[in-house]
Amino acid sequence: GSLEAAATRGGKAPPVIGVLRSSSMPPARLVTGVEQGVSIVATDFGSTPLVRAEPAEGMSLAIHPDRAGSPGTEVWLAGLWLAGRLDLALARGTVDIRWCTLAGPGELAIRLPGGGHESLLTRRTVPPATLELRLYGCIGGTLRVPPWVRLIAAGCTFDAGSHDGAAIRAFGADVRLRHCTVHGGVEAGELRASSCAFAGAVRVDCRDRGWIRHSLLPGDQQTPQQYRCIQSLVSFASIEATDPGYLVLADNNGEAALGAGELGRIPGAHAERRGRLRELEERTADFLPAGMVAHQLDRSTQDMIRMHRTSRRFS
Repeated sequence: GSLEAAATRGGKAPPVIGVLRSSSMPPARLVTGVEQGVSIVATDFGSTPLVRAEPAEGMSLAIHPDRAGSPGTEVWLAGLWLAGRLDLALARGTVDIRWCTLAGPGELAIRLPGGGHESLLTRRTVPPATLELRLYGCIGGTLRVPPWVRLIAAGCTFDAGSHDGAAIRAFGADVRLRHCTVHGGVEAGELRASSCAFAGAVRVDCRDRGWIRHSLLPGDQQTPQQYRCIQSLVSFASIEATDPGYLVLADNNGEAALGAGELGRIPGAHAERRGRLRELEERTADFLPAGMVAHQLDRSTQDMIRMHRTSRRFS
């Protein structure tokens, strides 16, 4: 069945929808039965259900609870691939999105009412947040957040398609980032960022509040207080979404930049990459016969070629 039908089958409790296997589902608009929230998760290990996008509007999933939600409204999405935009008609509550792919590079990933229409007074005061948007381990396009939303992201990548575009536009809002990679600009009311890689301009309305620590960012930015940051242009191994090295910091950034994160880790969303590769090499070398040398072969590249979805880098 469809997501709309599944959302209306529950009782008074918020619906919990589990999606089996790597299903391909049509776009959905959830209006009835989601007043207290909704949970949609991928239930099978290693699977990624796909929600297709509307050809005209580019929307994959829309959640419109009655009266724009309440303080107790909770939305939880996990393990989904949204080919288009996520529309949230919410002004109150909590939205938790984990391990999801949201839209494509340069495309709007999440749309909230009021985003992009901030007044100058709102931008300077940073009003109290009534809606909290949490992202963990997500890959997405761009975000547009109104002032009454607090954005919390960890281990995520945001891609505006270029260094000049705005990847996160959150004028007047409280933005908190940890181990995130941002390909594009960041515009926020108040910013707290740690171990992040910014490949674009960073502009903050309230520079006397917040901070940026253990991060990479271009120089001469309108930022809050910085601590142990490196001002440098960021380069990536690839900016193609189908490439295994998508938005991974390239080796030509230098050892200082690649160890600028907390505890000497790589800043950005791929902080554990170096340790995992080192462990893979050491374990492989322990079991190889004498005289043989191990080398890395990324199977995902071969899978892309087999599925005829090669990027320009490998074509």
